[in-house]
Amino acid sequence: MVAARRAFLNGKLGLTQAEAVMDLISADGRQGAALANASLNGALAKKIGAEKDALTALQAHLTAWVDFPEEDVPALEDAQLVSTLTAVKGELDTLIRNYDAGAVLREGVDCAIVGRPNAGKSTLLNLLAGFDRAIVTPVAGTTRDVVEQAVRLGDIRLNLFDTAGLRETEDAIEAEGIRRSWKKLEEAGLILAVAQRCAGRPAIALVNKEDKPTQFDAEIIAGDFAMVIPVCCQEEGSRRVIAAAVARLLGTNNIDPHAASLSGQRQLSAATRARDAVAGALDAVSGGFGLDAVSVCVDDALDALCDLTGENASENVINEVFERFCVGK
Repeated sequence: MVAARRAFLNGKLGLTQAEAVMDLISADGRQGAALANASLNGALAKKIGAEKDALTALQAHLTAWVDFPEEDVPALEDAQLVSTLTAVKGELDTLIRNYDAGAVLREGVDCAIVGRPNAGKSTLLNLLAGFDRAIVTPVAGTTRDVVEQAVRLGDIRLNLFDTAGLRETEDAIEAEGIRRSWKKLEEAGLILAVAQRCAGRPAIALVNKEDKPTQFDAEIIAGDFAMVIPVCCQEEGSRRVIAAAVARLLGTNNIDPHAASLSGQRQLSAATRARDAVAGALDAVSGGFGLDAVSVCVDDALDALCDLTGENASENVINEVFERFCVGK
């Protein structure tokens, strides 16, 4: 990977492309690799470059109007300012909004399977794994520790954690398993719940045992979950149903793997600072604070975008990027 750092230092790769090299190497699955390859081919750099060009042209006009009033530079109309700034903010909003879904495609997501004892959690784990990973018995409390298994569900790698059934117990070993279950529930980026309330979390309620007569009313728990889906965890077709639901919930079904995307907290932070600065410029226009205030915000946005592409990157930032990805060592 010495070549990647050398290519960056010689100006043959931008910083976002250098980061994409390791994203491509470590990508988990076809879609994640496609996202990394798009960045390597310059999709993100071109997208950010277009937004920088728009802001630079705006800033040039603002500077000329503010600094050289004797030259009769035409004033920027508020409508033109708002139109340009709104368009740039919209593009940055889209990149930021899609960040989490892109990260899921690149890296996978930790997924906790939770619910009461004997609700079908281990059966669900086995269904998603494609083999008998967990012991399944009619006895409640069979699973006493967190059982882990990585699986591929559609385009997403799920790091599955089958947890101990959540209930009150006097058994010290089972109680420790339940404590670990609650911890995993709090940490998970996705929750597949079999009769467990998870309000405010990225959680799908799987109403199990669809093959048996039931009077269950999904509306009773609809407010506690992002989705409520009836399934039979013993039927292979349920795997496709769950995969589609997970893709909708995590937003990966809306990601164009060949489009520009942000990768890593460094890029996300820079894009967010740029978006917030553009929003500040819009507020300055609507609040009547004058073009000087707008110009300051646009400068801040341009600085943040240059940070993202690496044009303003300090030696410390460059070292951190390449050390984090073990590039150039």
